[in-house]
Amino acid sequence: MRGPGDNVTTSQYARAELESVINTPRISLLVVCALIAAVSADAATTNWPFNVSSQYVVSDSNKIEVVDGVARLKLQASSIRHSTLAEYTQTNTATVGVVLGPDSTLAVAKYGTNYAGSAQYTSRVFDGGGGVWRLLSSRVFERNAGPSIVEMSSATPGLVALYHLNNSWQDAVSGQSGTNFGFPLFTTDGKFGSHAASFSPPAYFQTANASLLNGKTDWSITFWMRLRRMPNNFTGLAVCRGSSYFGLLTGSTGSEIWFYPAMGSLVKTPSFLVTNQWYFIAATAAGAIGQKQRIYVNGQLLAIGAANTFRADPIVQNDYIKIPSDDGTAGYSADGTFDEVAIFDRELSADEIQAMYTTAYSVGFQVRSGGAPSLTGPFTGPDGTSGSYYASEINPLLSVGSFNAYDTYAQYRAFMLSSPSVTPYIDAVTMIGSRSAFLDDTMVDFSSGDYTLSVTNLPTVKDAPYVKLAKNLNGGYPPRGTYTSFTKTRIR
Repeated sequence: MRGPGDNVTTSQYARAELESVINTPRISLLVVCALIAAVSADAATTNWPFNVSSQYVVSDSNKIEVVDGVARLKLQASSIRHSTLAEYTQTNTATVGVVLGPDSTLAVAKYGTNYAGSAQYTSRVFDGGGGVWRLLSSRVFERNAGPSIVEMSSATPGLVALYHLNNSWQDAVSGQSGTNFGFPLFTTDGKFGSHAASFSPPAYFQTANASLLNGKTDWSITFWMRLRRMPNNFTGLAVCRGSSYFGLLTGSTGSEIWFYPAMGSLVKTPSFLVTNQWYFIAATAAGAIGQKQRIYVNGQLLAIGAANTFRADPIVQNDYIKIPSDDGTAGYSADGTFDEVAIFDRELSADEIQAMYTTAYSVGFQVRSGGAPSLTGPFTGPDGTSGSYYASEINPLLSVGSFNAYDTYAQYRAFMLSSPSVTPYIDAVTMIGSRSAFLDDTMVDFSSGDYTLSVTNLPTVKDAPYVKLAKNLNGGYPPRGTYTSFTKTRIR
């Protein structure tokens, strides 16, 4: 190709054509210069200078241009930015050791100034690759932010009385109703079900049966309580007066709990009580075996009596158990909210008490599985029904209900309950199989599922990179990772 001012000898014409081809990732330039000359042996020679734009014929104005008498390629470059989640997740992207999107948590959605009360989130369907599903684990903050997902079953072994206090004094085991005194009220701000009972001294209620534990040496009582006001010393929480005096009351400072499994025996906790906080209280007595008495708070053993401090004589019960009072007077009755009062005619184990506390969480999970990606069965919990939930941090997965641990595909659903002012937060959920494991903890992970009911991501927007190292399932981060972008092709 000749430049401006060069002479070309011809008797026909000369045309310069330039063509660019730009593909990703390489750029190649093809310049075609076609010069056709037919010169007769006896024709006169003519000089044509190519030094002005009008002397050029531009075959494709999108690709070449003539500037100052120079024919040249047009720049065919473009800037492809990756700054949004959608751009990073376009088709054909690939990741190794990295994840897309910022860290995110699931929370109950807020409407106006209050949280919605309940929320559900359904995960994407996981392909286990033909292995066996082993575990469902979760990392949750504010597990006790709202009411419990499920109430205690009246069929629990050894249960002789159960008061849900759902706007009723009825015992769920016998069907009989207890008696209330001093005008206690029901409140919707409870720990279980629709209601709880609110007591202001000297209000209390007493059980429907005055001989529940008569003749027993082994027994247990559990309940949830939240105090409005710090009690006086020796304020009754659950006490029976009669031939045998037994029960729970606050101690000499009002901030600890004393447990009398029988008159003359006593076990004390350290001081721990504060107002406006839910506590799960459990007391157990084992007179026949080991002669031990124990007090658990929020599932943890807080006090234990020596073997020789418990009189193993059977209880002689000829009076009602009063809650939350000792003798029904204002000075010995607690001011607060009580819920889910349960009485057993056997000693509960530490594992059982921990499980009772765990199942009182405001967050629970259910699972389902199938042989194809389109799952249609119901979500179920560890007992195979829709009324139970996986609530611990680590939950073994067994074949039960609509879940088969040997199915290829599996899915979880999360259930959350909030108070008007506090929500639980699901930070991460992991389903682990023998051949694969899936971790949901970023906005991309959660966005791949279904926001079934009143659930949202927090934060909704985060000023952070969308590509980052992935978390290891057992904690920490890998030393490196790669991200491969989508392929961009330009048509010439």
